[in-house]
Amino acid sequence: AIIDAQHLCRGLFISSTNSVVEGFTVRNGITLASGGGILLYFAPITVRDCLVTGNQAGTSGGGIMMQGEGSLLENSTVQSNLAAIGGGGVSFSSGEPNQVVNNCMIQGNVASNSGGGVEFSDGQGTVSNSWIADNRAVQGDGGGLNMFGGRLVNSVIVGNNANSYGGGVYSQNGGYVA
Repeated sequence: AIIDAQHLCRGLFISSTNSVVEGFTVRNGITLASGGGILLYFAPITVRDCLVTGNQAGTSGGGIMMQGEGSLLENSTVQSNLAAIGGGGVSFSSGEPNQVVNNCMIQGNVASNSGGGVEFSDGQGTVSNSWIADNRAVQGDGGGLNMFGGRLVNSVIVGNNANSYGGGVYSQNGGYVA
């Protein structure tokens, strides 16, 4: 199944508890706010086996903005998305615990400022068993990941670029990398 927003609106907005989105392509979404492709809004939501591509956000989370406590993105590809501020591929909302990206490919995303692939905004979230490749932070830090806290576990970081610090990973404020 394909959700093609045709550059008219956000691709998918989910706010109901314990929802599962599985097997979709979400493409060509756009918003002036966060979550150009998908916005997971303040509820535990699972996105599984999806392709999120060609989306744009005016702030953070060009591909996906994870704002729900306990939200999970797994076995998915997030590629070729753009954020005007941070998290070209995926952005973790501040203050929401237990957000997880697991077994995903985050590739070819761009953030105008920081976190070309992934941005942790306030010490929350985990990226594990994933590939973070060929992402770019145009004017800031963390081409692959910009970590203001958070956890990066058992993942491959390759071919990312940042204008400032951390072409692959920029970790500050106690980020955990293993």
